[in-house]
Amino acid sequence: MGFNRLCLLTAPSLDSLRRQGKTPKNLVVKNGRNLGKGSSKRDPFPDNQDLKPVNGQGQCERRVEVLRNGQWGTMCDYSSNWDMKDAAVVCRQLGCGEALSGPRYAHFGGGTGPVLVRNVNCKGQESALKDCQSETYSLCHHYYDVSAVCSEFKMLRLTDGCSGQLQVFYNNSWGSVCANNMDKATADKICKELGCGSLKSDVKEELSKLDPDPKWLDNVRCRGHEASVWQCPSSPWGKNTCTRTEVAEFSCSETLDLRLVGGTNNCSGRVEIKYGDTWGTVCDDDWDMKDVKVVCRQLRCGEPVSAELEFGGGRGVSG
Repeated sequence: MGFNRLCLLTAPSLDSLRRQGKTPKNLVVKNGRNLGKGSSKRDPFPDNQDLKPVNGQGQCERRVEVLRNGQWGTMCDYSSNWDMKDAAVVCRQLGCGEALSGPRYAHFGGGTGPVLVRNVNCKGQESALKDCQSETYSLCHHYYDVSAVCSEFKMLRLTDGCSGQLQVFYNNSWGSVCANNMDKATADKICKELGCGSLKSDVKEELSKLDPDPKWLDNVRCRGHEASVWQCPSSPWGKNTCTRTEVAEFSCSETLDLRLVGGTNNCSGRVEIKYGDTWGTVCDDDWDMKDVKVVCRQLRCGEPVSAELEFGGGRGVSG
């Protein structure tokens, strides 16, 4: 019987991300106002701003950044002002549900550009960050960069790593993404965002492997200019006429012969490896946190959290 390993996407340091050749995953706040460099003036948050995700799968768990004169920079919290009220405004503006936490101290890695805004202070009822007060001050260390984690965190996966049925984690459960109106360009973008290279096959309609199987998304079709697949048009979440036989399935050019099964996302669960065409489990002989660290690194899942027996035994070959 295979044993279980737990690997969660945590908060690796900026140095560890650089050593692994990774870019910190960000939640960014875009605005078009010229902030005075070096100024410490108490000032409303810049107008004309929206939120978008970059370098990651979801848009509801990221570091906050702001755009000034075409350059992205971070928001920092030197005076311990950033709290759940500020995170609530970020989550509300993104359409990401309720705020779960408002991490400080570069929880998702510090930024590499300038610090453009610090000490945002929201009352919690604002519809957008532009309605909150902040200091337009750039002399703040990235150690104090702020983040937001929201309840409607979303994540994509293919059931066999870089091939298989397309599923999405939404509303605290995995569900299917249907193939209606999905073209090759959209599937190719998904392959790239999953770190799986480019699209290798056609997009097919197949019978769902999930039970129960909420059909979270349908009619996903990117227009070509989106920064992330989450910005691509689709039917509203959970509102479609998709059936169990219309689930999107395709293959990407790269292979991923390692996966975690039985957890809440693709960064937690039982370790399984693929040998030939067969998936099997990994036994516990001499397994320790050093081994778990390698698994987390290969799956692009950050630093290891634990190696516990939590996800049940597998059904395939045990090696």
